[in-house]
Amino acid sequence: MEQAEVSVDELLGGLKRRGLPLPFEIGAFIALEACEQVLDRPVRVDTHDVGIGDIGEVVCTAKKTPAPEESSVRSLLALLSELLVCSAPGVPAMLLELVEHGPSSGQWKLDRLRDDLEASLVPLNRGATRRVLERLVREAKKAGLERKSHPSVVPAASEI
Repeated sequence: MEQAEVSVDELLGGLKRRGLPLPFEIGAFIALEACEQVLDRPVRVDTHDVGIGDIGEVVCTAKKTPAPEESSVRSLLALLSELLVCSAPGVPAMLLELVEHGPSSGQWKLDRLRDDLEASLVPLNRGATRRVLERLVREAKKAGLERKSHPSVVPAASEI
């Protein structure tokens, strides 16, 4: 697995600075891939623990102590919620219901959440989605570079 290029938090900040919404499909895909990575070791994750590699791969870097499965599901739903807030209008009711009420059938299980997320993305083309993520990472990094290139304090004429 590759090293994360940007965290989800940095990705969302960079897209916001550039005025670009995050497609809801991409947000759901990030949550799906993070969920798949913690299926066997439930942990709490947030936007700092999940990153995107330079080839669009979702990387979950949570090195926290194990958490109850329900707590892990709730943290992934909070992550999904943050991703969907940055989406353009038109988020499907299925995803909004998932965030609001939890996994279908009332089971707060990671495999149930994974199935619901995957169902919201049918048909799922992981390769194409990773290419979109790769492009979004470039945009977010570009926004970060532009931000760093602008001085935060305008220097006085005598300092130039």
